[in-house]
Order: sequence, then structure tokens, then C-alpha cells
Amino acid sequence: TRRYSDFDWLRKTLVKLFPGVYVPPTPHKKVGPRRLDEDYIQKRMTYLNHFLNAVILNENFKACDALICFLSYTQRDQFEQKMKEYTSMQPISYLEDMRNIDGKVILTTDESNQKYFANIEKYFNFQTQILKKVGYNIKCFQNNLRDASKNLTCLSKNFELLFFLNNRVMMKDSITKTYEELQQFCDNWGKIFEKQLDAVQVHFKEFFKLLRLEGESFQELVGKRSFYENKYKSEFQRISLKKDRLFTARDISKFEIAPSTNYDANRMLTDKEYAFSIMCSKENSLLDQLEKFVQYYNKMSLTQLKTLVKSHCDRFFYNFKEFDVKYYPSINDGIITWTNMETFLQTVAANMKKK
Repeated sequence: TRRYSDFDWLRKTLVKLFPGVYVPPTPHKKVGPRRLDEDYIQKRMTYLNHFLNAVILNENFKACDALICFLSYTQRDQFEQKMKEYTSMQPISYLEDMRNIDGKVILTTDESNQKYFANIEKYFNFQTQILKKVGYNIKCFQNNLRDASKNLTCLSKNFELLFFLNNRVMMKDSITKTYEELQQFCDNWGKIFEKQLDAVQVHFKEFFKLLRLEGESFQELVGKRSFYENKYKSEFQRISLKKDRLFTARDISKFEIAPSTNYDANRMLTDKEYAFSIMCSKENSLLDQLEKFVQYYNKMSLTQLKTLVKSHCDRFFYNFKEFDVKYYPSINDGIITWTNMETFLQTVAANMKKK
């Protein structure tokens, strides 16, 4: 048995342990009384189930101790103790500590990446905004379907009254039969809307909401890359100004050179590029580490984006294939569908003509 907060902990732990790896989303935390509604709980379970399946299918996470504990610990106190251990763990700050399925850390330095990732951030930002509107429009559409279903129920009851009325006064059988068929037609049409409501909920509303949540999760990954890139630029500018100030002062004793470094003192005072490469050794090391983090996130973001896009392509195909089957109920279900509605209306018209 796991609570929502347990899933939230697992996701945050995976993000911490596997920087640069896309971690699928969990639904946003809900506050207020609605969080206890049965239909809301079922929807949340659907998203959490998708999260867990996606995590288990990811090769990077399969041997993760946190995931194994999440799946196997049955004693609550033991599980909470493990949660505390991972929560108190510091985020990875050195490339040497990165966890990767093949044990390699690949760096990418292509200059075009900066513009490319700026476009990716814009894309996912716009996608999130548009998918929020999609969610609102689908919700309105569902309300319209519910209203239509209610109206058809009322029509069915009215045709039922007309059937009894005509039957009581012994109206012609063709008229009585017409009202009986109209009642059945409205009942069946209402059932079609009920099926369509279910299909729209699963294959439209939930599908596109998950797509939005996944986009937001990938934005986190790209945002981490932007964070390191901006931090690198900021530190590079700060350290460059400091070096320039030290070089202008020409006091080698304040150049902050590592004790074991061999250097040419005369060249240090005349060759600015040479001096900059040696002075402020600790800050140079920090800058070098930040640059490698940017290069690491360059490579990982591209790799993870390809994986996410492939996943979306597969799910789009499967989702709308299923939607096509469920949105249009089969004639074998005993429901009058759009395909045989014309025949039904011709029958009604013929009965009215007899009158």
C-alpha cells in the first residue's frame, strides 16, 4: 500500500539520483474536499499507474535501490526509514558520481545547442499553454454530451407517454409503433453518448492531460540544463573580471595559484591569456565542472527527448486506434448507431405516411 506522497517521494528521489535522465510525471497534488471523491481517486490512480509502469520500463531505474524498496517493503516503518535516508541525501554535484546505464558520461559541445534548447523550451512552454486550453474545451464538450444525454432521456420519457396515450385511445398501430420506436431510439442514442463520454474521458481528456504533464516534466530537465548554463555564464563573467583586476595589479602573490603549479613568472605578467589559465585555480576548477555539467545535460536532453518522442508516437497510434473502436459503438451491441439511423428514419417516415 502506497500513498500519493510516497509516489511523490519516489519521483523526487529518482530526479536526485539520476540527473539528466527524464523522470515521468506524477499528478499534481490536490487540496480541498474533492481529493476524496471516488472519481478523482480513480483518475489519480490511473496517472500514478502510468508513472510506475514508465519508471519500471526505464533501463536506468531498474536496479535503483529506492525503486526496489518502494515496490518490496511491506512494513511501513522500514519504508519510512528508507525514505528519510534518501531525502537527506545531497544532490549529485560531480560528474564522477553520475549514474548511467552504460557507465559512461558523454559531453556535447556543439555551439548550435544553445539555440536548439532555447527553441525546445519555447516549444514545451507553448505546448503546456495550448494543452491547458484543450483540457478546458474537452471538459466543455463532456458537459455538452451529458446535457444531450439528459435531454434524450427526457425525450424518451415523453415518447413513452405518447405511446401509452395513443395505445389507450386505440390509435392506429403504425402511430403507436412509431412512438415506441422513437422511445427506443432515444434510449439507444443516450447509451451511445454514455459510451462516448467514457471514450472521451480516457482517450482525450486523460490522454492529453498526461501529455501536458510529461511536457512539464521534460521542461524540468531542460530547465536544469539552462540553470547550469546560466550559472556557468555568470561565474565565467565574475571570474574573468576578478582575473582582469588581479592581472592589472600585477601582484603574483595574489593570483591565487595552486601551490604545486609550475609557471613562468615573467610570462605571467605579460601574457594575459597564459596568466588567466593559471590564476584562481580553485575557481577555474569550479568553472570547468560547470561547463562539463552543461555539456552533459546537452547530450542527455537530446537523448531523452528522442526517447520521449518515440514513446509519444507509439502511444498516439495505440490511443486513437482504441478511441476509434470505443467512440463508435458497434451495431452488435444492440444500439442504433449513426450507420443505421437513416434506415430507422425511413421506417418512421413510412409509418407517418400511412397515417
